[in-house]
Amino acid sequence: MSWPDHRRSMSRGLWLAVFVILVLAGAMGGKWALPGTVALGQTIPRPTATATPTATSPALPTPTWTPRPTWTRVPTSPPELPTATLLAVLASPTPTQSRVPTLTPAGLPTPTASPTLPWATPSASPTPIAEPAALLLVVEVPHPIAGPADRVTFILQVANVGYEAAEGVRVSVTWPDDLLVQSVDCATCAVSQMPGRLTLAIGRLAPGGQVIAPVVAVVAEDAWPGQLLRTDWTLTAEGMPAQQVEAMVELPWAELPATG
Repeated sequence: MSWPDHRRSMSRGLWLAVFVILVLAGAMGGKWALPGTVALGQTIPRPTATATPTATSPALPTPTWTPRPTWTRVPTSPPELPTATLLAVLASPTPTQSRVPTLTPAGLPTPTASPTLPWATPSASPTPIAEPAALLLVVEVPHPIAGPADRVTFILQVANVGYEAAEGVRVSVTWPDDLLVQSVDCATCAVSQMPGRLTLAIGRLAPGGQVIAPVVAVVAEDAWPGQLLRTDWTLTAEGMPAQQVEAMVELPWAELPATG
């Protein structure tokens, strides 16, 4: 065998030995290693199939059937009258019926004439009742602000708003000291005057009649400013309660003259 042939055969044997070693290493599962060495590596766990929970719908309330309430009492029918009593009641005449109804063979009444109802009868119109006399008293002051020595007018009004005449009608007035009565314009009145008091006797006042009497008074020259002068008016008549009203006059404060 020549040297080239011998060399080729040795190369083939070497490669065969390496192939055998690799096969044995694979058969040992990769656990072969040199003494004193530890194989390095990482174990990757295999994924396991996990069951995915199925979504469920929320629980709905189950309707519960409720039985209908039962009556504890049974309504009773009205008592039935005997046939003879019922016929006697229906046949008995009443003050509002003009004729007695006749009975049919079936036992039911058949009226031959319409009953006369009390409210269907036309009645005469009511006669108005005369009301007692009613008096109205009003006192007005057109200019309620005045000063010393000023004239103030009081307008007296008395009216009969009733249906009967009023007798003995009289008006009395109480005056303060700072007011002095100057005149009274009342042709149908009897006027009498006393210190601090004035009386107007009207007498009889027919229904719908009225009296208007202006009364003029003068404020005293020495009246102190800054006060209210009050007058009281009283209306009286026979058989009627008295009526009272007030009328006031204001005296404002006045500025004092300047002194040099």
